[in-house]
Formats: sequence, structure tokens, C-alpha cells
Amino acid sequence: MSGLFPRAQRRAREPEALYVHIPFCVRKCSYCDFVSGPAATARRRSYLEDLALEAAQLPQEFVARTVFVGGGTPSMLLPAEIARLGEILQPFIGEASEEVSFEGNPGTLSRERLEAFQRVGATRVSMGAQTFDPAGLQRLGRIHSAEDVERAAREVQRLGMALNIDLIYGYPGQTAASLEYDLDCMLGLDPGHISAYCLIYEPGTPLFAARAAGKLPLVGDEQQDAMYARVRARLREAGYEQYEVSNYARPGKECLHNLIYWRNEAYHALGVSATSFVDGERATRISSLDAYGAELRQGRQPLERKESLRGLEEAAETLMLALRLRSGVERGWFAERTGFDLDQFVGERLAPLIEGGWLEDDGQVLRVSPQGMFVADTLTTQLWPDTLAFPEASTGRVAAEGNS
Repeated sequence: MSGLFPRAQRRAREPEALYVHIPFCVRKCSYCDFVSGPAATARRRSYLEDLALEAAQLPQEFVARTVFVGGGTPSMLLPAEIARLGEILQPFIGEASEEVSFEGNPGTLSRERLEAFQRVGATRVSMGAQTFDPAGLQRLGRIHSAEDVERAAREVQRLGMALNIDLIYGYPGQTAASLEYDLDCMLGLDPGHISAYCLIYEPGTPLFAARAAGKLPLVGDEQQDAMYARVRARLREAGYEQYEVSNYARPGKECLHNLIYWRNEAYHALGVSATSFVDGERATRISSLDAYGAELRQGRQPLERKESLRGLEEAAETLMLALRLRSGVERGWFAERTGFDLDQFVGERLAPLIEGGWLEDDGQVLRVSPQGMFVADTLTTQLWPDTLAFPEASTGRVAAEGNS
């Protein structure tokens, strides 16, 4: 790209985070395309021993600032299995660790499992409520009830752990009234953090097939826009700050782990299908449980693919991810993080988006405007360098919250 050149040396970054994938659940939800499924006790315990083999490949000096155990459904593990997982993760959790999150399904988040989470260092629980409407729960293939959500939320709070609740809106058959009911129920539980996602129809899922067959009462684009606006308004009125496109928090309750993803910082990962990002190299693990374990028992890294991100590619993805944050992209940070001058990088593509009210620029920070938040991903395609192919899916595990 002519006129585009590094302004400074790219800052070397040591990984600060660890993602751990637990690929088990009672039953796969109708919208889920993550690597997950039911498993017997012997299968779960064998997988934990495979995790231990992969954990032994991490640098001995590594201590995570944040840990996120996602899935699947980590709360499907029995207390003894959670204890074994804690033994595996113990070398990477220390005084420098600020946040240790476990995902859970309200249907499996028993008191015993929550106490087991806390014993192995959990400070935060991310719970997939998705909706409080019985018909909506059935449509989404969830195994829990609204009563399960309230019970589990109160137990998390009783134990003193931070609570995130996931909500899905725009699912088939949802109405404005049912959204208000969901928001009333969720706010009544007073979580510190809320993740609210518009339903995505992922290829290969039952909901995708049902939509293709014309069997679903779909929520239209205008209705989805209105629902997004209503979610933002209700949460703002309740004292939550929208700090990312789909994430809201009370002051000081932001998810530190996901902030590392959105800033495109380095992180390690363990487990089937999990993706790490270390020194500009993105590596995704094998998605087959059998192949994953076989590779580890042969002393090899269980990798399915690697991608080296340097120069323009890394800078472009850093911009794409960081613009999802309401705090935006600070010019000095972007130059230090990528080695590129932001204004040279975006060039003439920036002005029309500012003039249209989609982006805001105060000379120091470039950020998506309030009206641009719902289409933030579309805006980044317009800032993407012409010489690079735009990725088909978001990088990293920015959607980690929202599956259990």
C-alpha cells in the first residue's frame, strides 16, 4: 500500500491471558456452532488428563492476568473434575491474576459446582440465561428454566463472585413485550455485567436449517434494530455502561479477559478447538477429541492450523477489534501496538464515515459513534485496507461469553 509505512517499532507483547475450552454439555443448543457435546464421565476425565499434557507445554514462568474457562458447559463437570481442572490450572494462577471466569448453564450450576469453582480460584461466573420466556427457552434448545437462572444467580452472589448474565434477543418469535420481560427479570437479579447478543444463525445449526426451510417466525432487521436500541436504553437507565458492542457493565465490572481479545493482545489457550495468539501467530487446536488426545500423547502440539499475523494484517485486525470498544482507538496506543500511524493507515476512507456520523474523532481517539455501534462490524469493513482480504469471522474468542 503506497504511503503506508511503520512509524515505530511494534511493541513485543507477552501473553497475559489463558482461555480453556471444556467441550461438554448436556445437550447442544439449537443455535450453537461451538465444538461441544454430551460426554460420559470417563470421556470427561480422559479429556482433563489431555488438558494436563497440553498445559505442560506452556512456558513455566507464565502467570495469567486473566483466565476464562468456557465451552461447552464447564458447569457440567462434577466437583471432583473441577478440582482436577484446578490442579491443572494452578501453576498459571497467582498474585498477578486479576480475574478467573467460569462459564455455566443455570441448569447445571448447582451450589456444589459453584463452591468447587470458587475453591479452584474462580472470581467470576458467566451464566447463559439467554431468555426468561419459557417458549423462547424451548425455541433456543435450552435445558434450564427461568427459575434456575434466579436460583443460580443468587448462589453466585451469596458466594461473593462477580456475575455476568448472557441475554439473546431477536430469536424466532420474540416480541417487544417478551424483550421487556427479559430485561425486567435480568435487571431484577442485579448482575455486575451483562452480555446481550442479537441471535446469529450459524451454518450447521438446527435453527439455521429451520430458517432455510421457512419454518421460523423470524424477527426482521428493523425489529432487531429496535430491540438493540431498547436494550441499550434500559441498561443505560439502570446504570450500566455499554463498553463494547454487546457488553454492558457497572463501573469497574468490565470483563478484563475479553478486553484483552478486543485489544488484540496476546493470550495462550488450552483445549479442543481453542485458539491462541502469541507473538503474532494465531494457532487453532484440533477440533476432534480423539485426535487432540492422540497428538498430545505423542508429545506433539495438537494444532489444526496456524496463521502468522504481521504488519498490515495484524494492524488491520487490531483496528477492527478495538473499534468494537466504546473507548475507541487512541492514536498513540495504535502506533505503539502495531507500528503504524493510524491516520496513514485509514487514509481517505475515514472522512466519509465521520461526516456520516458513524465515527467520532477528537484528534486523539477514534471511536464508533452511538448510532454506529450496532453496525460496528460493517464500519470496519469500510476501513479495511484494500490490499487485504477481510476475514469471514471475528478473530479470537470474543464470543466466548454467550454459549453456556
